[in-house]
Parts: sequence; structure tokens; C-alpha cells
Amino acid sequence: MGASTKNKAAPSTPTKEEVIDRVADKFLKNAGWDERQSILDLIGERIESRIRDIGDDFLKEAMAECLTTPMIRTNQFGERTAAGPITIREFIALKMEKAVTMTRDGYNRGSTVLDQVVESAISRKMKRELEQAAEEGKKQINEAIKAEAASLIQETISRVAGIKL
Repeated sequence: MGASTKNKAAPSTPTKEEVIDRVADKFLKNAGWDERQSILDLIGERIESRIRDIGDDFLKEAMAECLTTPMIRTNQFGERTAAGPITIREFIALKMEKAVTMTRDGYNRGSTVLDQVVESAISRKMKRELEQAAEEGKKQINEAIKAEAASLIQETISRVAGIKL
């Protein structure tokens, strides 16, 4: 009894790939071509989805690092300037502030882009409110005209019919 147990080799633990292959073989053994293809399509979609998720995570981390890692400022010739390092996030904020506060040339001298954006938004809001008020006024006038017309028609019919109201 002891000699026979020594001669038998211990079973090895299958790798992940071997387990997947065995499960797939058993599962697909009785499946037709269409079923196999749809299963393969689903597996492909799942793999693509995981790759996209991993790529998205990588891009998020890379973008966060890119936005927060300081870079050396240079002039248009690539030479370092006296200003200290700046992150892309700070650079974008500076450019946005400059774009919003710069003055425009032409008819709107002295007004900034921000002034023009605010004035435009206010104008659109006022126009919408005035249009709504005018529409409400039209409804009220139409109701008053209808009421007056009904009263006039009633009086005319009463007079013609000789009935006093």
C-alpha cells in the first residue's frame, strides 16, 4: 500500500487558461455554430469593454497628472522665461481670464468679452420676458374683446326681439 502511493504523481493545479479552456469546451460541446459565434461575440464585446475601461482609467490618471505637473515657461523661441513653472490647469485659467477680460476692438471699444456675454444674456432674457408679457397682454385683450362682443350681441338681440334686460 505504501509503495503504490509513492508511484502515483500528485495532480497538478490547472492554470487559469486551462480552466477557461475546459469550461469553454464543455459549454460549447453541444452548441451549434450560431450559438458559438454569439458566445464568441459576447466574449469579444466584454473584452473590448474591459480594455476601454482600463484605457479610460489610464487617460483619467494621465490627464490629472498632466494638468497638475508644473511645466517650464518659455517664449516663442523655446527659451526659458523669468516666470516660474506653471501647471496646465493654471495656464488654462490664465488664458480664460485673459480671453474674458480683454477689450474688443471696433464699435465696442472699452467693453470686454465678459461685458458682451453678460449684455447679450441680459438682452435675450429681457426679450423672452417681454415676448411673454406681450403674449399675455394679447390674451387679456382678446378675452376683453370677446366679453364686450358677447355683451353687444346680447343687447342687439334683446333690442331686436323687444326684450328688456
